[in-house]
Amino acid sequence: MGTTVTCHNFYAFTLSIDRASKSDILWQMTRPEERHWVEQAQQDPKHFEVLYRAFVEDIYRFIYYKTSTKEVAEDLTAQVFMHALEHLSRFHYTPGARFSSWLYTIARNQVIDHYRQHHPADNLEDHDTVAQPETSSSQTDRKLEQERIQQVLNQLPPPDKELLQLRLWDDKSYLEIAQIVQSNVVAVRARYSRALKKFKQLYLQHYGQID
Repeated sequence: MGTTVTCHNFYAFTLSIDRASKSDILWQMTRPEERHWVEQAQQDPKHFEVLYRAFVEDIYRFIYYKTSTKEVAEDLTAQVFMHALEHLSRFHYTPGARFSSWLYTIARNQVIDHYRQHHPADNLEDHDTVAQPETSSSQTDRKLEQERIQQVLNQLPPPDKELLQLRLWDDKSYLEIAQIVQSNVVAVRARYSRALKKFKQLYLQHYGQID
């Protein structure tokens, strides 16, 4: 039976975390560490805070890439972790399984549900964009390069953009991507290779070289 969590107490939980100090404890959690904290959280929900801190920025970025709206991304990110905490007892480790991949799958479904509810007449693929995160950077060259990348990505089919995001932005393995998009590793490798080739070809056509 899952842990009972209300929207109110979950927001209280997240607000109790000092966002300014989060970067001090973020790390690339290994699979054994991940499994340890999942099992701890399944026994006592207070340990879920460690998992939240480890993955919240990645999940927020993943959702923001797809929605391009800060408020929506924040709300959906909260919903992802609420869902994960409520159903944590259902998550079981199998060979190759990752808790982080499970989170990404939940996030992906939350975005799809969001557009089904709020944009029922729209094509979901029209919203499957990969927007660049908000930035206050004054580095003009970097901003220009980001704009170029965005323009090229916008010309790719949504499934191709998603694969590039997961592999290049989120540094996911092929196995993790396969779990997230509910496919198999062989197919993901082939699709990623084709997507990357398309991206490079389009970039060269528009800008002549890849920096």
